[in-house]
Amino acid sequence: MRRRVPTVKATGRWFHKFHGNYWCVVVLYFESADHAKAALPRLAGFRVADKSPDALVTSASGRMTDKLLRTLKKYRVGDKTHAIDGLPFSIDCGPDFEIAVPVEAVPVATPKTA
Repeated sequence: MRRRVPTVKATGRWFHKFHGNYWCVVVLYFESADHAKAALPRLAGFRVADKSPDALVTSASGRMTDKLLRTLKKYRVGDKTHAIDGLPFSIDCGPDFEIAVPVEAVPVATPKTA
């Protein structure tokens, strides 16, 4: 019997930047800061967002955009109708997408405070 690997889920968005050479920013929103920290070791290049500890953020250009896209596709779940880096609704950002990142153990999510 195969052991089920625990995962933490995030909703992400790919922001296109066309100023000069193309580059992008990707933001992943997790249920809690603990979930974001648990996923961090599997998401090379990402860091905890300055103003939102339950989000991870990264930027990339050139070949690094291809590597980033491969990583996100590896963990993608849910609706795959649109490309993560596509432009179906806006030239500024791709559609929302969902990923499930394998972790050692899923931390208990601490409730957000206002």
